[in-house]
Amino acid sequence: MNKKFKELVGNTLIFALGSLGSKLIVFLLVPLYTNLMTPSEYGTAELVFTIAQMLFPFVSVVIFESVLRYGLKNELRKEDVLLCAFVVILFGSVLTVLFTPLFRFYPAVSNWKWYICAYVVAYMVTSVELVYLKVRDKNKLFALFSVLQTLILASANILFLAVYKKGIEGYLLSNVLSHVGTAVLCALFGGVVKDLFHARFSPALLRQMTLYSLPLIVNNISWWLIHSADKIMIEWRLGESELGVYTVATKIPALVNIAAQIFSQAWGISSIKEYDSSNDASFFSSTFKYYTFLVFLACILGITAVKPLLRIYVGKEYFEAWKLVPLLLVGAIFSAVSAYFSRLYSAMHKNKNVMFTTLLAAAVNIAGNFFFIGTAGTYGAAAATAVAYAVMAHIQMADVSRFLKFDKALPRYFLSCSLIVGQAIAATLDWHIYIVSATAIIAFLWVNSPVIRDVICGLKKRGKSAGKNTDNRD
Repeated sequence: MNKKFKELVGNTLIFALGSLGSKLIVFLLVPLYTNLMTPSEYGTAELVFTIAQMLFPFVSVVIFESVLRYGLKNELRKEDVLLCAFVVILFGSVLTVLFTPLFRFYPAVSNWKWYICAYVVAYMVTSVELVYLKVRDKNKLFALFSVLQTLILASANILFLAVYKKGIEGYLLSNVLSHVGTAVLCALFGGVVKDLFHARFSPALLRQMTLYSLPLIVNNISWWLIHSADKIMIEWRLGESELGVYTVATKIPALVNIAAQIFSQAWGISSIKEYDSSNDASFFSSTFKYYTFLVFLACILGITAVKPLLRIYVGKEYFEAWKLVPLLLVGAIFSAVSAYFSRLYSAMHKNKNVMFTTLLAAAVNIAGNFFFIGTAGTYGAAAATAVAYAVMAHIQMADVSRFLKFDKALPRYFLSCSLIVGQAIAATLDWHIYIVSATAIIAFLWVNSPVIRDVICGLKKRGKSAGKNTDNRD
């Protein structure tokens, strides 16, 4: 395994320790939510965060992406990059406070508008500080703080939901406190405050960082539309209870997204370093091959297990959510593929390409939700989401392939896609779900047998190399 792959794998494992620990805790909290909150309450609480996530890109100017890109430039002082980001956060926080009273015109969230404000401000600070830890190569500290953030969330949820029975208010307060607590930890123990004291403000750098991240506002809003427009339209056309059930269904695909996010954090660093140095196309192609294999495997196993899992995982009022999961899992794998190419766009300074592709996918999602929710309900929303992510991923793939060749990996990729989509449709219809799933798993492993052999050979070589090193030391 060469140095580039070792660094990528090493960073991925570090981020995995943080993300898996934190996401597993969040996953285990869902039974708490579904047994202590009605579908209507849970739907309303999720709607509040959906609105907050819509506001976030506008007021933050997605400046944390600039922190990663410019913080990794050797010719720039990392402290100066951090200071510029906090200047943006200060202005964004003021705008958020001024904008918050307008939410009184949206009855569904009007009672919770100041929770939206607090969440957005805390989320801005936390996002910048956590990315800055990666810039400083403090990846282990990043992983630790990610776990601590979730432990704060879990503790607060148990206290406010199970003990004090605070319902929606307890759920919202817990999420806000988890971000505030993490921001304080990063500031005091991550070196953020210390580095800010040593920073020099550069208007030119602030301008460069802002211009870099501006196109990403549209990109992030487009992502929000793809990811969350269905929730807004479900609440509008079907009500909070249907939204609560649909929200539970999205928690299972979030497990696939965990794998994608873990990899994406490490890939964001490796792709920038590789593109800025040797720009080795074979490295990008090989990474794509192994990455998609793992994501697809997680999806195909998830579809197989979803029905018995939800029987024991959620309250009875939420069990029917299992039928929505297969299509949402398909959307999750295409979202993961898109995340891979989005990081390449970032490395190539082609953020406008990201903006256009996600904007198109957002339009597809909105149109799909508008037409399908009325005829197929929440199933229509799940299908529209899957189609939108598929459109985005494959347009980005075609575009990036003009610069980096992935030809050898694509036939196997598209065969795997066909197997998973077929399995998902059968599962949604509850048509011989286990027979179809077993057939899909066997076919998937056969199609990807060359990838599996490569992985096994790589592990054997690494084991022999480690053995030789041990003998030499002896």
